[in-house]
Amino acid sequence: MPNFHRLAHMKNTPLVKKGEWVKRGQTIGLCGSTGKSTGAHCHYDIIRSLTPLTTFTEYVYRRSKAWVMARYVDPTPYIKGNVPMANSFPRSGWGFLQWARNYWHPGIDLNGVNDLGKPIYSPVEGPVKCVLGTTWYKNWLGRLLSKNWNSGWGNMVVVEEMPGHDGELSGGVPLKQGLNEAQVTSLRKLAAKPVSEWSKDDKKNWAWGTNNGALPKQ
Repeated sequence: MPNFHRLAHMKNTPLVKKGEWVKRGQTIGLCGSTGKSTGAHCHYDIIRSLTPLTTFTEYVYRRSKAWVMARYVDPTPYIKGNVPMANSFPRSGWGFLQWARNYWHPGIDLNGVNDLGKPIYSPVEGPVKCVLGTTWYKNWLGRLLSKNWNSGWGNMVVVEEMPGHDGELSGGVPLKQGLNEAQVTSLRKLAAKPVSEWSKDDKKNWAWGTNNGALPKQ
């Protein structure tokens, strides 16, 4: 089952609409500091698909570390190059499952130098499931408005990951559709392992899980 990739605190209203199909690397918004944010950055987290969702704006205040671990996925494997955003200090903001003063942080903050207005790119290919933005009037009012809109996330986009669509994360070889999270993760780890070290079972699993059986680019 697919997971949901949330990118928050964007500047102004995001550049995509709910229901739109986006590809990895496609611009979906601009870096900002809306919602509960003390400076321009891109908050990126992944909500597990099997978790009962109330809304995409839920937050983790007063939740245990075990609760957050069960509900969120470490987004580190999806952060490559300038996707989802060019960042020179990927750990100067809060990291995944880091204690952030009064809660366990569910994702990773991407930031660097002069982040305001930087393009934010979709980390995966799939349909846009949620877009929350503000009007020009709300932006103009700025600090006069509560920073709690959208539960503190500000302007944000949620993209549903379609496992297997993104070949970049599996050595340039698209995976088969319908794979579950564990199968996709296993194949991506295999793509990062030197082919010369593959066992017979590795080769068999790769041929089974890919569309054409081509070897990954390493």
